[in-house]
Amino acid sequence: MISAGPRWRHASAARYEETAFWLGLHELYPPVARLLRENAGSVAVVTAKDAASVRTVLEFHGLGDTVAEVIGECGQKAEAVRDLCERGRIAPAAVTFVDDNLGGEPPWTV
Repeated sequence: MISAGPRWRHASAARYEETAFWLGLHELYPPVARLLRENAGSVAVVTAKDAASVRTVLEFHGLGDTVAEVIGECGQKAEAVRDLCERGRIAPAAVTFVDDNLGGEPPWTV
């Protein structure tokens, strides 16, 4: 089990106690807003972050209505994407998965 360190506790507290500061830390890469708007309603977010935080950040950037589903606190992203494909009856080959975690793990397929 991984325990939350002081940095995480501060970030979590900042979300509620210093909301404007916390939201200001969440910048989007320039093409992300455009892509979300162009694909509104067919986008799902699978993330290790909590879903409520993701929704809050999306709303802050005026993108709350672009994402159909947020699967938060996800440690098994490939499994979550497979589940989304099954529920939506979408071929995995038709899915584009973007991840900002470039750690040493090899790429995986859905």
